[in-house]
Amino acid sequence: MSRQVSLISAGAAEAIFQVAATIVNKATGGRVQTATATAADRHAVVVGPETPVGVHTAVTEAAQFVRDTAYANVSTILVRAVLPRSPPDTVQLRDAVDVYAAAGIDTQPENDLATDSFRRSAEIAIAKAKAKGVSRVTLVVKQASKYNKINDLFQRVASHTIEAAGLATEVLGTAVVANQLIVSPESLGVVFLNDVAQTENIELAYAGIIGGVSRTYHTVGGGKISAGHSYKSVALAVAQELRELGLKSEAEKVEAAAVKNPKTVVSVL
Repeated sequence: MSRQVSLISAGAAEAIFQVAATIVNKATGGRVQTATATAADRHAVVVGPETPVGVHTAVTEAAQFVRDTAYANVSTILVRAVLPRSPPDTVQLRDAVDVYAAAGIDTQPENDLATDSFRRSAEIAIAKAKAKGVSRVTLVVKQASKYNKINDLFQRVASHTIEAAGLATEVLGTAVVANQLIVSPESLGVVFLNDVAQTENIELAYAGIIGGVSRTYHTVGGGKISAGHSYKSVALAVAQELRELGLKSEAEKVEAAAVKNPKTVVSVL
């Protein structure tokens, strides 16, 4: 079994990135090493608010012990589709579908890539809905935007895949869902977000509101890695990866410290 946790910087402040490495070292007494990476299939923590390469879906859900008191009974799950990422200086797939079409360029290759990726994400939303015992998945798109074609493709693939699994779908705009997640998140069971900039903001805001929780990325290679963008969520992400390494007691110590006071996790370990 691997005794190393990879750390992936995704727009992280240097201080928080270093905290992740320190937590791993102190929680395990140096038995688990850390190494920086740009991508990983498992045993990794993504530090920062940005989306790394090599993943196709992001999931945000909060365990009972992590939730803020005001949201103690909220178990809403967010599933965000993540289309394949390109180098920073190139047109991203999520933009290319609309940008290329507007320029008269054939987008069939881009449509095919996006369709496959959306389908994989939809299957995760289906699994979450069935495990939660809900019969409906809420699809979220940025309405009245430049992303009309990618919105249409997402909605078509998501609704077809989810409804074929025997579940119902509804479509809401980002503004409506952002408000509901703050005011009445319990009205939403499983929320499936399209891959646009606005849904990234919704995901991060919900993670903070519900209790500063970590997130999970499903990788293209079939694995899962954890992610955080605040002191608390990074600590919880580290704890999750320690648990994946079989270090349950060490993970529980990190979780307890993170819930009590995220800023003092390192000092109390």
